Amino acid sequence: VSLSGSAPNTSSVAGPGPAAAQASQAPSQGAVPRQFQEQVAGAVASSALQATGSVLRSTANEVVLYIENNHYSVTAFSFIGGLVLSAVSLWQLVTGLLTFAWFGTGALGYALCAYELLFGITICVMDGPSNRFPTLKSKVVSSAAFLHNNASRSLFYLFIACLEGQEDGFFRTLVAYYFAAIAIGHLVLAWNRRNAPRE
Repeated sequence: VSLSGSAPNTSSVAGPGPAAAQASQAPSQGAVPRQFQEQVAGAVASSALQATGSVLRSTANEVVLYIENNHYSVTAFSFIGGLVLSAVSLWQLVTGLLTFAWFGTGALGYALCAYELLFGITICVMDGPSNRFPTLKSKVVSSAAFLHNNASRSLFYLFIACLEGQEDGFFRTLVAYYFAAIAIGHLVLAWNRRNAPRE
C-alpha cells in the first residue's frame, strides 16, 4: 500500500494567486496613463496652433506696416517686374519670329506676347525713375488712366499674373506669382489710404 498520496490542491480554496491579481489590474492601471498622454498631446497641439496663429498674425501686421512705410519699394518691385515682363515677352517674340513657332501656337498667341511686351514697357515707364523720358511718361499717364491709383493697379497686376500663369515653364509661373505679390502690395496700400484719417 502506498502512503505517498498526491498533495492537496489548495489553489481552488485560496483563490487566484498574486500573479493573476496583478494581471487583472494591469489594464485598468494602463488606461490612466494613456488618457493622460492623450490630454497632454491635445494641450500641446492646441498651444502650438495658438502660437502659430499668433506668429502669422504678427508677421502679417509687420508686412503691412513695412509696405505702408516703404511704399516706394512696391513701386521699385513693380518696375523690376515690368523689366522682367518686357524681356520675357521680347525674347518670346524674337524666337517665335525666327523659328516660325507662332505658326504652331497661332497668331493670337503671338499677338498676346506683343501685348505683354506693351504692358511691360508701360509698367517700366509708370514706375521707373521720374526724370527719365518725361514726355513718354506723360503720354502713358494720360492714356493709361487706370494706373493712377493703387486699387486699379492691383487689378492690372493681377490680370498680368493670370496671363503669365497660363504660360508653360517654371520661370513664367514664377513671374506670375511675382506679379500676384505686387498686386497684393498695391491692394494693401489702397486699403490703408482709404482708411487713413482725413485731416
